[in-house]
Amino acid sequence: MDKRIQRLVIFLNTIDGVKTFGSCEGHPGGIGINNGNGYHVPYVMFKVSSMKIVENLRKILLNFRLLKSTWSINSFAPEKMHFSLTVGKTSDYSLENAWEDINVLCDVFENKIQLNNN
Repeated sequence: MDKRIQRLVIFLNTIDGVKTFGSCEGHPGGIGINNGNGYHVPYVMFKVSSMKIVENLRKILLNFRLLKSTWSINSFAPEKMHFSLTVGKTSDYSLENAWEDINVLCDVFENKIQLNNN
């Protein structure tokens, strides 16, 4: 597992009903999810047991504005409840910003989910 995405993968796997099955920390060129300007973006692919999990994660993302990149949760196999959490395709994308965002995302998700469980 790529070092820079590891914390997010581990965190997502702690959520009841979430199982990750693929990830990448992002890199210039090569194989991966391309943002359209030569970089492959960080992503985590995961399966959920309930759409409520995806709705809660999306709600947190929508209400949080301190990220340097635009992140989204997208369905790529809805019949299997498979999703990806990834950086959007923007012209101002940089790997460094996305990598910083990963730690911020983890902090935000962990805090929001802890608040929701109390």
